[in-house]
Amino acid sequence: MIQERKKELTAYVQGLEKAELHIHIEGAAPADVWSKIAKRNGLPSPNQDVALAQRTVSSRDLAGFLGSYTRLTRMLLTELDFYDLMYSYFLSANQQNIGHVEVFFDTQSYRNFGLDPEMVIKGLGRALDEWCQKLGMTGSLILCFLRNLPVDQAYMDLELAQNYKQWIVAVGLAAHETGHPPTLFAPVYQKARNLGFKTVAHAGEDGPPEYVWSVLNDLEVDRIDHGGASIQDPKLVAEIARRKIPLTMCPISNVRMGVVQSLELHPFRRLMQAGVRVTINSDNPAYFGSLIDNYVDTALALDLGQDELSAIARTSIEASFKQ
Repeated sequence: MIQERKKELTAYVQGLEKAELHIHIEGAAPADVWSKIAKRNGLPSPNQDVALAQRTVSSRDLAGFLGSYTRLTRMLLTELDFYDLMYSYFLSANQQNIGHVEVFFDTQSYRNFGLDPEMVIKGLGRALDEWCQKLGMTGSLILCFLRNLPVDQAYMDLELAQNYKQWIVAVGLAAHETGHPPTLFAPVYQKARNLGFKTVAHAGEDGPPEYVWSVLNDLEVDRIDHGGASIQDPKLVAEIARRKIPLTMCPISNVRMGVVQSLELHPFRRLMQAGVRVTINSDNPAYFGSLIDNYVDTALALDLGQDELSAIARTSIEASFKQ
């Protein structure tokens, strides 16, 4: 019975017009892409790091996952490497009937590793242009500032982003929340808005409701990434709903990283019932399942019907920055 329901939901979600708004490009790459990149760059096999990343997912270790994830990114050395990441993701997105994507990336970690940040942008952007055209999709990039790195570096990234507005539509804030309050980035967000960029920020994943309040009021974001902790504060939920701020939620990621204990306990449905504009996303699909996996597993766990899934898919398109 459950398998029949899952098969039915999978076919239904496959047919929906939808967008993916919360996807980290490095976390979209399957093991074979990392192996290809490592071989081309004369590096040791990445199998051990891939396996370690998978083990940290199994043990619900967010900090451990981010550490192994970072080690994998050290294999990225050329523009072609970044092109291949985007190319691989576009093929997967197209197979899932995803019509529009907004992809997270950063340049700070690569600059600090000695790479040219413009090379990173050009590799991703070139693939974005080529595969949007070939596959009939649309997409853009979101430049993430890393909250665990100095704010001064965010200003450097923002300066660079002005030269690539054909690809970069927004700025975001990512990395481990604990101990890194969003308010530190308020001035750079103000500058980004003045330059015409949309703004998003990760908040309320492993951070408290206060961080969600901060991205609303201090960063004045257009969208909140994750935002699950807001369920702890009814006034915050009401305010998010009143302002019509979308949440780009990642249900399977939240379970596998230990943010919530199970999909059945995920706040997604409660937030939706409270009038919040919620969307479903994969976050890092190589580790947390595809977008369709996230739709289907969330629907099964929270008893979402086809009408609700259609509404969620519509919200993903309406919440996008597609022109």
